[in-house]
Amino acid sequence: MGSTPTPGFTLLPTYNSDLLGFALWLFRKGNRESTIHRKLKVLKHLKGSIEDMYRQVLASKWSDGSKEYALITIEQFSEYKGLRIPRPQFRAYNNRELFVPSPSMIKQLLYRIGNVKLRAMCMIAIETGASESEVFNLKWKDVNLANKTIVITGVKGHRTYQYPISEELCVLLMQIPKEGNKIFNLKMLGQSTIG
Repeated sequence: MGSTPTPGFTLLPTYNSDLLGFALWLFRKGNRESTIHRKLKVLKHLKGSIEDMYRQVLASKWSDGSKEYALITIEQFSEYKGLRIPRPQFRAYNNRELFVPSPSMIKQLLYRIGNVKLRAMCMIAIETGASESEVFNLKWKDVNLANKTIVITGVKGHRTYQYPISEELCVLLMQIPKEGNKIFNLKMLGQSTIG
């Protein structure tokens, strides 16, 4: 009564057709092709219901960032299927400790900055606690190399204060050519900075 199927041809399981439909749904939503491939790659490793997929991801040894991406992908897949299954609460980067670099780490970073002006800007900010705009608005009249001091003119409610500076910062400031009233200008930002 029925014909024999063509050799080598088999119907794809529903799961693969779901993935194809999900890919088209993502494409219609504006996802790029590379994003769609990555999301499909995640789903190919998971089996079962949406809840099972969530459990598999949470139990996996993937990095926190990969888990977060997979949970978002599963949530989108459930939305595509017409199910409203919320994603489980998962905080990707649960480390609440603030990383404070040691003084030697900061010095290593500063020595990697090849641009003298940028290195001086960073050192002024570190030694005085000045904001970016306070450092950027410094004028040559604010620097006293003989007394090794610098006057930071406060902006946005900050007060004007005189700070002592290191010998190393004085040497850096002496290397900067005086081109006008300001120490730092926009031209220096376009140059190579880290070597």
